[in-house]
Amino acid sequence: MVYARKEADLRNNTRVLYVEAPFDQALAAIDSKDGVIITAKQLADARMQFDRNHSLSTNGSYIREGNLFVPNSEHRRVLLRNSLIFGNPAEAVKAHRSGNEYNIPGTVDSVLGKLKEGKDYIFLDKLDAVPTDRFGEDGRMVFLFGKSAQDYGLWLNNDGKGVKETGFYNFRNDSHIDKQSGMFADQLWLRGLGFNSGIDGSDRSLSYGITVRGVQSIGEAGAKKKPIVQTYTPKQMDAYVRKGLHQAGISGDLEKRIITNIANIRK
Repeated sequence: MVYARKEADLRNNTRVLYVEAPFDQALAAIDSKDGVIITAKQLADARMQFDRNHSLSTNGSYIREGNLFVPNSEHRRVLLRNSLIFGNPAEAVKAHRSGNEYNIPGTVDSVLGKLKEGKDYIFLDKLDAVPTDRFGEDGRMVFLFGKSAQDYGLWLNNDGKGVKETGFYNFRNDSHIDKQSGMFADQLWLRGLGFNSGIDGSDRSLSYGITVRGVQSIGEAGAKKKPIVQTYTPKQMDAYVRKGLHQAGISGDLEKRIITNIANIRK
């Protein structure tokens, strides 16, 4: 049995969960705790609440964002706010276990047509490294880390004593992309600080059983509202049942037997 375990409680009534299992099983374990997979920004924000030796920072993790690869295209690589792997994680794991890419049917327009460029996706046309003290100036880092981009970069930099620059890794070379029969997708991985907190394209690793993190609301924010259950007195029940039977055109001896049976059940 695969379980999602607590890794850290954050200041915003959020708990970070972690699972080490094939990706589809890990998602199911997080979902069983009413959690969702962590985003790049959420993981960056969580890391900044603790020191650099915390497991949140020393260990990498899959994140919600994904990538799309388009053979023989002007834009071969696309970063996605919500990974396409979520459409069928079991099939993606199966493909990776066989050493294959996870193929995406259709065309670029059919996949991106209803999405908004800059908000839901960006084209990843450059893979060059980014100085950590300039994260806030780089559109790729802003896309991933949002308003936390500059702060996270400076936290990584640690006044020049930490990570000085980082970039994008395992995003397939052009030749490999162009050899594929069609589009394919993968899941993004945010590396640990020992690997410069780089953005990793995953390279068919979903079946490996490595860390997937999720976030879960806790405290009052996470408490489920109990459903309101309407109760009735025996007199009200008889009245409602009789009214319903009458509207359904049921009367006479059949009506009496139904009412009698309901009364017996309540005894």
